Amino acid sequence: MANVLVVDDSTLVHLVLDVMLRRLNHRILSAYHGQKAIEVLAKNSIDLIISDISMPYMDGLALLDYLRADERYKHLPVIIMTAGNTDDSYIAKVLEKGATAFINQPVGSEEFSKVVGKCLSVLNAAS
Repeated sequence: MANVLVVDDSTLVHLVLDVMLRRLNHRILSAYHGQKAIEVLAKNSIDLIISDISMPYMDGLALLDYLRADERYKHLPVIIMTAGNTDDSYIAKVLEKGATAFINQPVGSEEFSKVVGKCLSVLNAAS
């Protein structure tokens, strides 16, 4: 079981990911923007972050920059998930910034499960 932090400003996305992650036997924590995610990180042990890009206060890319600059979180797996801009050059930019994976929404449960499993295996390999 992993502790997964879902960062998205959509309640519907939180509900869908909650169901998908619970089916995979993971514990879910929630934040509705990047700044709140940092507060959750400070108080909890997190194994994986799944973050939207476009959010108020602090977007997903600013959160990713923060995580990769902080020694405590620089190896924490981060999945960026969005229904927005998904051309190849943009995805490459996000991965170059340090995202572990990129998922286009909507995503099927089988693909989602594979990506989450792969990201958690990266964490376990780094431990």
